[in-house]
Amino acid sequence: MAVNANKSGEAVDAGKRFAIGANVALSVVVAAALLVAINWIASLKHWRKDLATVGNYGLSDRTRTILDGAKGDIELSIVYEPNDKDKNQKEYISRLQEYCDELAGYTKRFKVTHVATDRQREQLVADISGSVGGEAGAHKEAIEAFQRLRADLEAELSQRTAEAVAIQSNRDAWLSGFPRFAQIVLTLQEMRDRVADLKGEIEELTPQSGLPKYGEAATKAKEAVDALTTGLKKISTQMTQFTSLSQETTRPDSEYIQALGEVATAARGVATKLRTSVGAEGDEVPADVKAPLKAFADACVEAAGTLERLVSRVERFADAFPIVQTHADWNAQIMSGPLPLQIGVGGVLQETGRNLEKMRLQILGILDKADPNELQAALVGVRRNTSSLEQNIAVCDEILTSLANGLSKMDGESQALLDAAGSGGLFATTITSLETTKKQLDELPELTLGDIADKLREPNTIVVKYNKELRVIGFDEIWPIRQGPADSDSDEPSRSFNGDSAIGSAILAVTADKKFANIVFVGYEPPAPQQRSPFMPPPPRSSIPLEQTNLLRERLVASNYNVYQWNLAQQPDAPAIEEGLKTIHVFLPPAPQAAPNPFGPQTPQASFGDAERAKVREMLSQSGRAIFLAGWEVMASPFGGPPTTPEYGYNPILESEFGLRVDNGTRVIKVVPDTKTERGFTLSLPMILWLPTLGYSDSPIGKSMRGTRSLANSACVIDIMDPPGEATVDVDSILRIPDREEYIGTSTSELMSIFSLLNDPKANSNVIQLEKRPTASFSAKAEADADGDVSLPLGFVPPMKADAALLTINGYKFRAPIVSAES
Repeated sequence: MAVNANKSGEAVDAGKRFAIGANVALSVVVAAALLVAINWIASLKHWRKDLATVGNYGLSDRTRTILDGAKGDIELSIVYEPNDKDKNQKEYISRLQEYCDELAGYTKRFKVTHVATDRQREQLVADISGSVGGEAGAHKEAIEAFQRLRADLEAELSQRTAEAVAIQSNRDAWLSGFPRFAQIVLTLQEMRDRVADLKGEIEELTPQSGLPKYGEAATKAKEAVDALTTGLKKISTQMTQFTSLSQETTRPDSEYIQALGEVATAARGVATKLRTSVGAEGDEVPADVKAPLKAFADACVEAAGTLERLVSRVERFADAFPIVQTHADWNAQIMSGPLPLQIGVGGVLQETGRNLEKMRLQILGILDKADPNELQAALVGVRRNTSSLEQNIAVCDEILTSLANGLSKMDGESQALLDAAGSGGLFATTITSLETTKKQLDELPELTLGDIADKLREPNTIVVKYNKELRVIGFDEIWPIRQGPADSDSDEPSRSFNGDSAIGSAILAVTADKKFANIVFVGYEPPAPQQRSPFMPPPPRSSIPLEQTNLLRERLVASNYNVYQWNLAQQPDAPAIEEGLKTIHVFLPPAPQAAPNPFGPQTPQASFGDAERAKVREMLSQSGRAIFLAGWEVMASPFGGPPTTPEYGYNPILESEFGLRVDNGTRVIKVVPDTKTERGFTLSLPMILWLPTLGYSDSPIGKSMRGTRSLANSACVIDIMDPPGEATVDVDSILRIPDREEYIGTSTSELMSIFSLLNDPKANSNVIQLEKRPTASFSAKAEADADGDVSLPLGFVPPMKADAALLTINGYKFRAPIVSAES
């Protein structure tokens, strides 16, 4: 943020002071720099970078204070693989060594060890295992118990799979008639293979020598236990259903097997009566055509009733034993008109009944007309359709007979497996053991040993050890990639030394007796609407979404803070936090309100308002410590409108409580003096995107950050007004923008005009300062240097060698080509 330091609340000159990262006292932003050094805020066109910090080269006062507070020896191991051909590594290690020498020179409690050979690495691993390996005792015991259970399960699955495969290979086996059983066989094979693979995967994570990753092994074991328990329970349930079905259908007096035979007989009788009433397909047409048609229509009524009763008997069987519907003979393919139809036995009878009803109604209509030609054609058609009906009933008869025979005959192999499934359920004992192991794994404490093992596998790491506490610092934490304009002359990214900050934080974390504080990141990000018009743009997002703070939150956790996340739009209640610690809330800009839907009614999206601000006020009243993050914001208007700036959601609180107002529509940029032109400046796109700053203030927070290189991205202005009521608000800057002429503030529309004039991001535009700086915001205007129409669209302006126009913005003239109306 940039602060307009006008304490009287009067109108502000656009060229007056600006400052970055203003810190409001009154216990609101007191702890800011202990947590956040530089806030990288999302830049134009929704370019996003994770919030990060960069440190300084040399031992800082902060680190000296941390070392003074240590009561024991601090050991630092630099782990790397020497590579004389890598110049970058030599430089990085050399600079790190110089810094470590300074640490060792400051206190005799600090010891540095180089770990460059395999033997040295093995010794370090052994030392770490001896220091923190004891915390993994419960994990080791749980993993060993899982491995024993895994071995037993592998043996059981191998046995059951072999039995199931043998049954599936026997076409006459009772269970082989069910395609569902074939799926069970396939699942058993997959589970057997998975359980066998788990042995090596767990052993790889828990080696006899080296650092075991018990935490990761426990996670893998829990995932496997969950999957195995779910799969075995499903198989056990299905096999129990098969057992119940077999116990019924293999009884000599089974009512359902008897019903299948009776349904088949009755269906054949229906077909016979219908054929008798209408005659064979090749018979001559009788003189009285109406008689057979009327007889067929009457027979249809009786047949429909019979078929309905038969369907009920079949459905009663299916309701009593649903798994019978998975038998291969339960379904059949019949003809429904010209199309084949795959349906169950009950469906065959229902489809036949529906066809008979349609035929009956058609016949009655033809009989009423009494047209001789139609009557003869109807009789021929009915005889032909009756043949199709007979075929369907024959199919039904065949599958009913086959189904009854298959279900009533039991083989020994199927019976043995079904008996095992019926006596308490298949795999019942194993499932109980899996659930016991799952409970044991769930109750394991959190481990840091696995994370240490992962980081030690990375090249160029540092291990900080204090008593039995350890922290491993990765290379990217010591030498993070430099944020800012890309270095186009080098393939390798530029890096900044962050050793003092990273190592100091690690020492602080390992020497602390307890967590320093609770940090709660508070955002407002409504879920995307479930139903959204395809013509509507996606809902707007926060300029600093919660996910953008991932790296910062990881570093805070590594620095011994408790870190929580609270999305006000989706979590009505605050997260449960550790008691007895100070709490600091970090408020991210709320997501702007979504544009209304012009295409019709639609469920309105939730928006940040008074209810959410009331929760924020309650948080402030309880903790009294907060950091409000803000920056220049611009969002595209829907349907091609000009870009706009949303209102900063926390302004009502800042204005009423502290006399501050965030002007997130004004962005602070810098122009560079041009020595060749009187009152001239140059302007480039990288300078607009990354605002150079000149150092931290003498405030306690700013002083601790001295020497830190920083660039500001999307810096905005904070207006300081008179404090409300009798309150006293002290404004103390952490990082300031100098009160100099080359720093200017521009509105969203003005900045978009500047971008439009920068045809090539690598090119500079000429800027001429006016004799007198304006005291109020100016709209852009164009002045033609030559005759002709002038058009300065907000979009892309193609480079031209023709006459140019001057665009006046906030006291500066930007030279741009004249574009005629015809262009």
